[in-house]
Amino acid sequence: MFAEQNLAERRAFPRMSIERPIAFRVLSDGSNQVGELRSLSGNGLLFVANSSVPVGESLRIRVNPPLTLTPPLHAEVEVVRCLQANGNGFAVAAKMTRLL
Repeated sequence: MFAEQNLAERRAFPRMSIERPIAFRVLSDGSNQVGELRSLSGNGLLFVANSSVPVGESLRIRVNPPLTLTPPLHAEVEVVRCLQANGNGFAVAAKMTRLL
């Protein structure tokens, strides 16, 4: 618990838990995939994908908000971690490199 608090205090931006569909394009091969966004912060995100995404890979992501009053999140991100998720899929952590 103490280690988690220290990590949270060091974060530049707080994390928000959010469950939304996410669409992403792998820029190296142009493949389009979908997943489920799990958390979002000012400079990164975590989502679950059906297949593994290599660390260092650049992606273009799009997340539509539940209400049309807010514009979609459209950004380029770099994968920093990809681990087998509990159950099905892969937990992909990425840092935002550019808002589109």
